[in-house]
Amino acid sequence: MTFYEDKEKLYKNMSRIGVDFPSTEEKGFFKFVKLPVVSIESFLKEFASLLEKENFDVVVLNSVNPVLELTERREERRAILLNFLYQLTSSIIGLLVVLAEVEAGSENVEIGSIDFVADAVIYLKHRVEHGLLSRIMELRKIRGLPLQTVEIPFVIIEGKGIRVFKPPKPGEICPGSIKKLSTTVREFLKGLGSLKTGDILLVSYPSWGRTPLTLLPLVDLAVTNDSKILFVTFLYSSDVIEELLTGIMQDYLNFEAGLAKEVLKKYLHIASFNPSAYSPSHLMMLLADLIESVNPEIVVFHGGEVLTATYKGFKDFWINHRNLMVWLKNKGKIVVNYFARTDPH
Repeated sequence: MTFYEDKEKLYKNMSRIGVDFPSTEEKGFFKFVKLPVVSIESFLKEFASLLEKENFDVVVLNSVNPVLELTERREERRAILLNFLYQLTSSIIGLLVVLAEVEAGSENVEIGSIDFVADAVIYLKHRVEHGLLSRIMELRKIRGLPLQTVEIPFVIIEGKGIRVFKPPKPGEICPGSIKKLSTTVREFLKGLGSLKTGDILLVSYPSWGRTPLTLLPLVDLAVTNDSKILFVTFLYSSDVIEELLTGIMQDYLNFEAGLAKEVLKKYLHIASFNPSAYSPSHLMMLLADLIESVNPEIVVFHGGEVLTATYKGFKDFWINHRNLMVWLKNKGKIVVNYFARTDPH
């Protein structure tokens, strides 16, 4: 139910994010109603009449602002909300969703006591940091549920809709059962002693010393332990990494080109991201999704210096990054971070 939304425009916009209202309407699951805003009394009467004629599992009011703007007195707004919304919830078996618009620059809805009437209050916000857009879903209130994480990132993806991401925030560091991995590269174990599930490694090298040889132990770990590797690079394209790894196997392990490609196909999943194109929370969401779908034993982050340089100044980056590392550790993943040293630190 809306006061100003055009039906065709709404349907067109929603189709862009994968919501097909026309077919849903044809099947009898959706009804679009546009009401004129004349007076509060006429609106309440029309609204009640619609609900008497049909039973709805979900009723959406978009938005409540035009109705409440018909009265200037704050006390009257409060009374309308209390009476009207409580009457609605008693006449609807399912869910009532009331949208309210917030003025630019404000984070509060000036419409009386809706926060007290509602069972759940969710604010959709956005921030612009260094030219990148971050969308935030703030949970102000969920009745009966103790809230710990109150800010949840979300994105609007064309063809897919709204994607909500609950960042991994493990309360404890507990990697679970530990398993040792084998390797035939003896030099690799000299400084480590042993390599176990849940370990987090940092491979650091001068910016002028980007030798592909540092990737050789990865190939050995994958083949020796029959383990899948997710290789995420923030520096090169997937094709360049594939070419580097193929070259290493041919030059140093004497693999034929065909065998090298078979090993890559079986043991490695390579992905490339440009951090400049995403906010930190959006990128962390993409990485967590990718890790869940690939389900590798070893996760490699290559070009960490690009990531940290891009997100320098973003207050939530290191928190999200730290939580991602602990989340991977608790899942028993081995994490290898490749990081070029660009200064004494």
